[in-house]
Amino acid sequence: MKDIAIIGAGAVGSIILHLIKDSHFQIDIFATEIRDINIEKDGVILPTGFTTKTLTKANKQYDIIFITTKAFMIDRIMPNIESMIHEDTKIIICQNGYSQNERFQHSIVFHAAVYISGQKMQDKVIYFRDNKLVLPINPHTQTIQNAFKDTQLNIILADDYLSQIWFKLLVNLGINSMTALTKNTAQIQKVPEIQQLIIQLLKEGVMVANTESQHFNDTTIDQILSIYAGYPDHMGTSMYYDMLNQSPTEYEFIQGYIYERARYHHLATPTLDIIYALLKGYQFSRI
Repeated sequence: MKDIAIIGAGAVGSIILHLIKDSHFQIDIFATEIRDINIEKDGVILPTGFTTKTLTKANKQYDIIFITTKAFMIDRIMPNIESMIHEDTKIIICQNGYSQNERFQHSIVFHAAVYISGQKMQDKVIYFRDNKLVLPINPHTQTIQNAFKDTQLNIILADDYLSQIWFKLLVNLGINSMTALTKNTAQIQKVPEIQQLIIQLLKEGVMVANTESQHFNDTTIDQILSIYAGYPDHMGTSMYYDMLNQSPTEYEFIQGYIYERARYHHLATPTLDIIYALLKGYQFSRI
């Protein structure tokens, strides 16, 4: 494997580039506009030496493709992706939510549970923390893991992959919802009423996940709250930054996915229902 494409030069795509740029790969990163990729970590600017290309300039096939655009962009970029793959291309979806791989006819597609936190600000990306992608275990993903073993990108292969996906959905459910709707950063969890709302939302999410054959409990909620407690006060979420920029959010792929599964199983999720309705109202006529 030598040719790598990263489609999307927001926070996740730019940070993945930063994590693998010192490897032997030939890497192209694609965005809607041509610009340099610069990372800021701990107040220090780290130029990557890479400039984005537009998808219309894609003129070869790639061995691995990371898709890091917003989830609702999949249909828009699909025609370009089809010209960039060969029979053995491995596609890794690095987006919020789950089930986007169902949109691909290509057979080697995996949806990663993404643990990479950052913020795109004008001509740079601020890298907060984490460097992990969680994938299922199979021969294809073992090849992917081996390809990146000497880079800073940590590919984890999990026996309990679906549980990992659901766990990340729950992590996003609580903190993304609250930061987005309050338009405040991770510090918002210090408000007792918000903390209780997060807990209630997570309880409903756990109920839905368990109906989907998972085995979560109150310990799971404690683990998620512990993750939140480790966030710097000034750290936002992707939905928080989308709200601030008055941009569309990925609510249909996080809150909406869990909401849909709750409806499928005829579960009562009153807190989730309100959160989903408010996020849907924000999104109305924005796409």
